[in-house]
Amino acid sequence: MNDEATIDMFATAMKHKMRLSAATGRSGWQHVPEEDLWNGLHSHISKNDPVDIANYAMMIWASRSRVELSPLEHLHDCNLALQKQNDALIAQAIRMAREIDSLKHKSSWTTQFTGGANEQELGPYE
Repeated sequence: MNDEATIDMFATAMKHKMRLSAATGRSGWQHVPEEDLWNGLHSHISKNDPVDIANYAMMIWASRSRVELSPLEHLHDCNLALQKQNDALIAQAIRMAREIDSLKHKSSWTTQFTGGANEQELGPYE
């Protein structure tokens, strides 16, 4: 296999690993200090995964040639952050709605079997 084909295959493996990491919520390396990227590289060397090592090397290489984000890129980054917050708020609202429904169901069940009487009217349970 020639150099070009090997590099293309390796780059494909790097991209795959980066997508897997992004899918688990690990993203934003562009905003990580270079020192932290170096620490990540050193910690991954002992794991003997050349693709992870190459990805850290790529991040370090890219961080050295970083330029300020364009307004459009900054807007995109802000949009992604807001989308994550929105997703978390929606999940929280869904959990709360389910809890309220559960409490309503419990309340209607209690009303059904007590005829709507409260605890004082029913007296102590013996």
